[in-house]
Amino acid sequence: MRRLLGFVVLLGVLAALAVLADRLRRRLSTPIRLGGPGPEEAAPQPTREEPPSADDLAEVWGIGPVYRGRLAEAGITTFAALAAAEPALVVAATGVPEQRAAHWIAQAAALGSR
Repeated sequence: MRRLLGFVVLLGVLAALAVLADRLRRRLSTPIRLGGPGPEEAAPQPTREEPPSADDLAEVWGIGPVYRGRLAEAGITTFAALAAAEPALVVAATGVPEQRAAHWIAQAAALGSR
């Protein structure tokens, strides 16, 4: 029984070493690039920042960075704009159910009035 337990522990150690060796191999196989992009590579384009607004739609429960970005693409960046939006527009912009869109609109109206 002791030999079996020792064998199982040895197998576990070998498996852990194999995982570590694979991670090290992957890390070392990634080429290191010094300097800027090569002639065949385009320089990364700067990301478009949303203009700062007085309202952070993330304060509305259920709106995170993804939905905030989708709403911004639809022109909704403030509580007032969200409160005035039709639920169908919010649904079309974000893909959420109409009930959730109506809930967001109600929250935006409450947050905009404070």
